[in-house]
Amino acid sequence: MKLGKIVLFLFVVGVLYGAYSFGLFGTPKAKDLGVRFTQADFVSMEQKSGVKHEVLSGGGNEIIKYTGSHDVDNSFTSEDFSSFAQYASWKYLPFTNVQIRINKDGTAEASGNMSTSKLADYLMGTGGVTSGEANQIKSYVPISGNPTFYIKVGGSVKENVLKNFSVQSASIGPVSIPSGFISTYIERVTSYLDDRISKLPGAYVKSLTLEDGKLKYQGKLPDVEYTVK
Repeated sequence: MKLGKIVLFLFVVGVLYGAYSFGLFGTPKAKDLGVRFTQADFVSMEQKSGVKHEVLSGGGNEIIKYTGSHDVDNSFTSEDFSSFAQYASWKYLPFTNVQIRINKDGTAEASGNMSTSKLADYLMGTGGVTSGEANQIKSYVPISGNPTFYIKVGGSVKENVLKNFSVQSASIGPVSIPSGFISTYIERVTSYLDDRISKLPGAYVKSLTLEDGKLKYQGKLPDVEYTVK
């Protein structure tokens, strides 16, 4: 009897831990990548990129749009990108508490929380999936939560095309995504990212590399990004 109670207790603890880890009862803490930033870093990011961020007004299904275009030749730090993720956040963006770290070995890491209820609409609103595919995603993720995520990637971009893109590790909540699963879908992910890069209005990536702990960018970027707040 005592053993049965112990097993039941461990089972309940395991279920509660899993529920918390996937953000069903609050927002679990994401992996700390050690990147510390302030709003001043966001101001620096806007100045170096030349991209202004404005509120998108009006109705309709449009949730983000870009106008204009200008040349950019600059380097961006981990603090730049992490502050951008924090202070340029908008209503339909599913990622919060984001840290982005660019490593000296030519890799980049990102961690944070992901709102599963916003993910499908975000992908549909940014042109990543059709409405039918968005509904499929919602059926796969029927429960709203805020699980943590972590990803480590490598690669570069040349003339709007990804080169040697790799996902070295990734996890959602406490679950690590198997390398076999990553290798099965890496081509589809690469194709999706290539499509997103080529269709970003006002942008053209002549060269994007991860070097010496910075992202070095040459090309064009839009003048203004409008988002729904």
